[in-house]
Amino acid sequence: MFTSSFSFVMIDSPNLTRVIPFMNMFEGTPHRVRWNLPECSKDTNSIEFDGVPFIVVGKLVLECHQGKEKTRKAKQAQQLNDDHGSYKKKRFLVQPSKKIGCPAQVIMREVIRFDQFKVSSNSIWRKEEASKLLRQCLSTVEDPTMDFQRRIYVTLPTVNEHKFHVTGETANMTLPTDERVIGKIVSLVREGVNSVNEVKRHVSSFVKNELFRDCSPPPVTNKRFYPSKTDIRNHVYKTRMQQVKSKVDQVNLSLKITEWKEQNIEDKFYFRSYSDRHADTNTQDEEEDDVVLSGTNGLLFAHQSKWQQDLLVKYGNEITLLDATYKTTKYALPLFFLCTKTNVDYCVVGAFVIQYEDTKSISEALDIFKAWNPDWKPAHFMVDFSEPEIMALETTFPETKVYLCDFHREQAWERWVNTTKNEVYQVKEEVLAMLRRIAHASTKTMYNDAVSDLKASSVWKQNKRLQQYIEGKWIPAHQRWVRAYRMERFNVSVNTNNGIERQNRAFKYDYLREYNDRTLSGMITVIVEQYFPSSYNRDIWKSARRQVPTDVLFTRKYILVPCNTGGHWILIIFDLCRIHQLNSSNRLEVTVLDSLGGDDGEDAAREILQFMEVEWENAYNYSIDLKDVNIRFPKVPVQKNSFDCGMFVIAYAESLLKGKIQDEKNHECLSNLSLENIVNGDDVQTTARHNLQETIKNITEGQP
Repeated sequence: MFTSSFSFVMIDSPNLTRVIPFMNMFEGTPHRVRWNLPECSKDTNSIEFDGVPFIVVGKLVLECHQGKEKTRKAKQAQQLNDDHGSYKKKRFLVQPSKKIGCPAQVIMREVIRFDQFKVSSNSIWRKEEASKLLRQCLSTVEDPTMDFQRRIYVTLPTVNEHKFHVTGETANMTLPTDERVIGKIVSLVREGVNSVNEVKRHVSSFVKNELFRDCSPPPVTNKRFYPSKTDIRNHVYKTRMQQVKSKVDQVNLSLKITEWKEQNIEDKFYFRSYSDRHADTNTQDEEEDDVVLSGTNGLLFAHQSKWQQDLLVKYGNEITLLDATYKTTKYALPLFFLCTKTNVDYCVVGAFVIQYEDTKSISEALDIFKAWNPDWKPAHFMVDFSEPEIMALETTFPETKVYLCDFHREQAWERWVNTTKNEVYQVKEEVLAMLRRIAHASTKTMYNDAVSDLKASSVWKQNKRLQQYIEGKWIPAHQRWVRAYRMERFNVSVNTNNGIERQNRAFKYDYLREYNDRTLSGMITVIVEQYFPSSYNRDIWKSARRQVPTDVLFTRKYILVPCNTGGHWILIIFDLCRIHQLNSSNRLEVTVLDSLGGDDGEDAAREILQFMEVEWENAYNYSIDLKDVNIRFPKVPVQKNSFDCGMFVIAYAESLLKGKIQDEKNHECLSNLSLENIVNGDDVQTTARHNLQETIKNITEGQP
């Protein structure tokens, strides 16, 4: 800070030439030709006489951020106009405003100097003559050009001019947040970062590594660049409110669903708000007109993406799991997940939220999923011991067998025997052992014997609560949880629902915990935009790792990946011949062969490269960067119809494997790959299809 008033000048150009449009801006204006500007007041910059006339074209005064409060009268008028009979929740403020009347100012004046009218002495007559000539030149268009110079005079306040507040290093703690830091916070929130601690960490890195990359960063006490958690929380909230389409939660969710439908036309959404008294079929897609609704009143939301539909039909016909999770929003609304056991892990394949956890509401939601997936006919369902869920499943799918989850059964028994009032805590291990013997009975005879042994025990005879609990709840439903009644059950090895329980916990603690928005629309947004997409990517990678052992992946010269980009097959070739050469500039080469001549395979190739980066680090304990790998799209024979892409992929791969493309002695052949003279497009569309049919026929008949 300066101990005395300090002024300096910023010069645009020493001799800047402008054209007539600039001079026209002075025509008819009251700009006064000046020769000096004495410091006659505290807000006037002093400009000494040097013989050059000038015009003051602008003035800007910047006040201290703790200066005078200019909106006090407007605030008082607003308070008088407010309806005193209403109450509006407001934040508690220690003081009504941070403005405390500091008189310090930064003053800037913009002047235009005209050196060609300079006078030799400070004579009144000479100055008047030069001023007259200058005004004539400014008002006429005869002279096409005029030399002038633009200057900005700046005066900074001293430390002593700041009043009524702290100055120096302590003042750093009262500074407003820098606009660039606010912009960084906004971008983080829009990308889904909502944790205050996470945002604070990113902001600190942003300040050190970007704003002050080549110089020393400010101290951490400087709130302009290191805002407090309260400031960050306020900016996060403000940004999220800007993203919200309506402050009414259900309206906001409805608008978000409309947006999601436009972005993903194949995904399924159904929403009925609480205010609706009857099901509104207009909120459904055109293909959902056959959804049978029970007409019950209450909120209902259901969602399923296209890839979830595919998994449900592929894996859900044998067994599907259903489970509810709670406390996901500030409302008492249960969230249900539909889950299947895929070839790699459990996967959520649908979600719905209902207002009332009763049979009719659950049946209504299941009817929607049944209409969305006509080929979904589950032979078995697994749930926890919830009568509404069981009845709803048997109503919606009459031929489905519903079993109870072993995990929830054990959990229920553990809780019951540990409850003091049930009077079995002292002998709980004995009780649990007898109950588990019943559950694990592999034949009906063993089941009957285990039940008889339980009833003959002294614990049973002396405890009425135990008798009522087992005979009233578990024995009537024994066919749903005793192993003897599952011997001819589903082929998939699933006896417990804890796979979907892991999905529930992952959603609540890995996603919702970092998301402070406890509204319904906030929770649904996390599901649609974060949880489901990340689950899809995780399952793809798990499937890839299951199919490609790491110890084999990087020992091959080439990897050929047939890839479907959405109704169209392409072939992606990964050249690994130099993958282990650390000094090679082209350690990996990627070639995409597309029989339509397009370049849609780049995204797929980049995803596979990401997978290979992870697998390389797992295999060799150090990382490899494949982000900048060049992807080539050579000219290839193209298909002449809309259905032979698969045949061309086979032809491309066959040509490569037979050595027609790659010469072992000339590795660079692949870099200039051209199949124009190797693969005959007409042959692919005629004889190749017939030859493939014959090959498949011979294989199925066991012929060589």
